[in-house]
Amino acid sequence: MIKIEKVKNRPVYDITVNKNHNFYANDILVHNCAEIVEATGITKTQKDILGNKELLEKIGLSEFYGKESVNETAVCNLASVALPKFINKNKTYNFNKLYDIAYAAIVNLNNVIDVNFYPSEGAKFSNLCHRPVGLGVQGLADVFFQLGLSYESEEAKLLNKEIFETIYYASIKASCDLAKEQGTYTTYEGSPISQGKLQFDLWGTKPTKRWDWDKLREEVKKHGVRNSLTTCIMPTASCQVSSTKIQTLDGVKSYQEIMDSMNIDWKNIEETNEQGWIVFKEPLYVKTRFGIKKSEKIFYNGHVETIDIEMEDGTIFTCSENHKFLVNRDGKEEWIRADELKENDDIIKH
Repeated sequence: MIKIEKVKNRPVYDITVNKNHNFYANDILVHNCAEIVEATGITKTQKDILGNKELLEKIGLSEFYGKESVNETAVCNLASVALPKFINKNKTYNFNKLYDIAYAAIVNLNNVIDVNFYPSEGAKFSNLCHRPVGLGVQGLADVFFQLGLSYESEEAKLLNKEIFETIYYASIKASCDLAKEQGTYTTYEGSPISQGKLQFDLWGTKPTKRWDWDKLREEVKKHGVRNSLTTCIMPTASCQVSSTKIQTLDGVKSYQEIMDSMNIDWKNIEETNEQGWIVFKEPLYVKTRFGIKKSEKIFYNGHVETIDIEMEDGTIFTCSENHKFLVNRDGKEEWIRADELKENDDIIKH
């Protein structure tokens, strides 16, 4: 763990496992879990943009001409792809269909930027200059479960890689095609992708041969891309809470699926925001550090201040401050509250 930061209030659940009080969620041993997020930077200074009247008129920001600076607010338009929808009846994965959906999603998200309502000038300026969009996913654990793949198997690792390669390839191709018609985003020049560097180049890894990366690279070098960001796994409240996946005796399930199966109106609980215990109508058996154990209730904490915990690999976990992680600190394993974590703590993964 390299960084910890408090963020805005979110609705938070805390499932209780008898005696153990821990469970596996998204492959991490925690009391509650979170999602993953990516971010991108900018390459062109505000001064250059604000002093260019023709450029500002072109991108719909003419009212900003002459300003000395703008206090930008980061904005990103998000969408999520349900990965289990691309499993074929013969238990293979439909990468071509996934490509088509990802491509269409990027085009639509890019259009949102131009028709959106912006609550502040900082948000409008930022979004129209950098044009970031974030196409994420949900249900990867469900894909592995439905295909009968162990998380750590070579088959699962390859499928995982090819799924995200497909989404990234389709996203960059769509953004490049948009750039052919509409031009690149304002702060494109000087960015790694303007130099022909794709994400895997920045991390020193090689993609599979499913897609023609050399052809895409040449297209990008010639035409650029329309968006500074195309993919991310977003920690929105709905993903973090209702769709968080935990490992149960009956397979990988989300809080939403668990409560729906027991006729618990979780939507009303979040709307009324009444804190308290939610007792399951029948016991739920979940995977813990010590095997499958029984859970009989879950506590709704309400909308509380949460914490983002950034890992060395760029992963960000979101949780409330009193949730605990199993940590290897100074050679000793111990449960540590999120607000008591220290930089360089080794959070143990499954």
